[in-house]
Amino acid sequence: MRVIAVLAAALLLSSCSWLHREFGPPPLPPTPVAKPTPPPPPEVKPHPVAPHVERPVPQVQNSAPVAVPPPPPAPDYNARCREMASNRVTDAKQLGASLADQARIQNDTYKDCMAQSVPALRP
Repeated sequence: MRVIAVLAAALLLSSCSWLHREFGPPPLPPTPVAKPTPPPPPEVKPHPVAPHVERPVPQVQNSAPVAVPPPPPAPDYNARCREMASNRVTDAKQLGASLADQARIQNDTYKDCMAQSVPALRP
């Protein structure tokens, strides 16, 4: 039964397309497209060439030596590490660490920071 229904549907669909193809309007002929003609290229006039003139090079006198900027000041590792350690202690305090843990965090952070910052203290 299902096979017959499928075959009937296929027959109806194919016949509809066949009828449309046979009795439909004829296709329209293609319309020719006119190509636009490009405008003629503009006339190119040669530019007059200016004569080459040698100019004397001005003399530069170095009356004052060039000032070398002073080297930047050495970073203050001690203050930077103490500030980092105090920030870590503040964070630990906000998280509820005990006073002993806060002191240990401050000391460890300061020592680690100084060991990584100062080249002379590196082993």
